[in-house]
Amino acid sequence: CIQKKVFRQRDKYEIRPRVNNDEWILVVKNVQESDIGGYSCQLNTDPVMSRIGYLHLRVPPYVARTTASAVEVREGHNVTLSCRAFGNPPPTVVWRRQDRQIIRFNGATGYGASVYNGSDLVITKVSRKHMSEYVCVASNGIPPDESWTVKLHVTFEPTVVPQSKLVVAAAGSQANIVCNVEAWPRPLLTWQKDGNEIFDSNKYAMTQQIWEKYRSTHILTIKDISVHEFGVYKCIAVNDNGMHFAEITLKGSVFTGAFEIFPTKNLQTVQPLLTTIKSISIPFPSSKT
Repeated sequence: CIQKKVFRQRDKYEIRPRVNNDEWILVVKNVQESDIGGYSCQLNTDPVMSRIGYLHLRVPPYVARTTASAVEVREGHNVTLSCRAFGNPPPTVVWRRQDRQIIRFNGATGYGASVYNGSDLVITKVSRKHMSEYVCVASNGIPPDESWTVKLHVTFEPTVVPQSKLVVAAAGSQANIVCNVEAWPRPLLTWQKDGNEIFDSNKYAMTQQIWEKYRSTHILTIKDISVHEFGVYKCIAVNDNGMHFAEITLKGSVFTGAFEIFPTKNLQTVQPLLTTIKSISIPFPSSKT
């Protein structure tokens, strides 16, 4: 019996005789962790004879499904990633980054290691560089090992850095204005000129490239440039954590041309005169009243 209960359930337990009925074997079917413990065999003799046997169950490791699969934290705060693993014998837990980079335990440049041993991975002063998938692997020598992935999302306000604060282009040509953005969640990015939002059109085209989860490059292409397109442009990034923008100036380029000037009539010998002028493509100055 176990926990003072007599086994009579044929679907769970079976008693088999061995060696001329001098030995009896208790067979436990569909063994579960709840079956672990001591089992007593008794003979109805006077006095009663008994013997106790213990069932030890070897259980492969498993991670509790209540363990969070995604964690969100504000940049600069601390975070703990937990991996609740069970099994028999009790499993050990090892953490690593999915991208195989070093796990930094204290800030973006603090000390770190490629793996961390323990159920709770504590990271202080979390930075955007900590954003990744972290894998905990539980093992206890009973195959198979079990792994669990936790996605760490680090939220922060946008930062916008222009590739160049000044872009020079000639009238009639095409120019690209480029902004590099870091933000999470991914920001809404808009372009403005003179306080007016710019949209895709025959004049403007907007594209973006995602380099990492939180890093992107945004390009405003200006076609068939005229003096009306010269000026100051803004790329503005907004998410739930804040807003940031950068200003880029589009300026006309200097054009050097050669012209042949011929004297007027009544000259016996016509000698071409060669001169050079400079034409600067800039907006016409506005008058102030």
